[in-house]
Amino acid sequence: MYMISSNKMRKAKAALEKTEPYFYTMQSAMAYILEHFPDVKHEFFDSRQKKELWERKVGIVLITADKGLAGAYNHNVIKLAQEMLDANKGKSFLYVVGQVGARYFEKRGYKLSRHFEYTAQNPTLNRARNIADFLMERFLQERLDDIYLIYTRMNKNVPDPEILQLLPIVPEDYDLRYTKADTHLDDIPMLPSTEDMITSLVPSCITGFIYGALVESYCAEQSMRVAAMQSSTNNAKEMLAQLSIEYNRIRQATITQEITEVTAGARSIRNA
Repeated sequence: MYMISSNKMRKAKAALEKTEPYFYTMQSAMAYILEHFPDVKHEFFDSRQKKELWERKVGIVLITADKGLAGAYNHNVIKLAQEMLDANKGKSFLYVVGQVGARYFEKRGYKLSRHFEYTAQNPTLNRARNIADFLMERFLQERLDDIYLIYTRMNKNVPDPEILQLLPIVPEDYDLRYTKADTHLDDIPMLPSTEDMITSLVPSCITGFIYGALVESYCAEQSMRVAAMQSSTNNAKEMLAQLSIEYNRIRQATITQEITEVTAGARSIRNA
């Protein structure tokens, strides 16, 4: 399992590196628009401030694995999701990717609004696009007011649970200082209009966030499984060493006792 997870982790990281430039460029384009047109209005920016807290419908998208044996990978994100659900009791909708998260909440009586029947293994852009379309449709229909994504992020190769707000879009989150694209956008005109550009860009950005989260979660799962298998191997070797010492001690004590009994018997026969 250690070798298999190591191979899967390398493949997942390679897939993420291939797609990152495209989605970072999309985010850079969005940041450019928001920087030069700060007063632009769009339905994806609608924070629905008129609604009271108890009226807001919160959607929580949770990404877990399909199986365990990955250390605290599943536990960390499930804990975050459960805290959000308990804090927004009665107005939260849970959407799950991965069998572990679905089974956990079903056993504890939580209602799943939807269990995406996609395996957490080998995430694809098509799956991310389907999830994004599903969530955006519900947001535009006002069936959801806030949508959060809970996943495991690879922070300097260290898995770290993360909460990301997908919708409504917060313009402050799109800052040119934090985008990684090197594309110069100052000479690109906005045609046919800024609103149409945002309508076109937002679905791709949301899809990119979800796809990145799926791939990063998969990387983190394999990384933590590698660590768990290595720890299990080390613990097994240590246990074998301890048991070998204990076995040899018991064996030596048994041999010593048998020699003592034989010697005592021989002495008794000689004396007789």
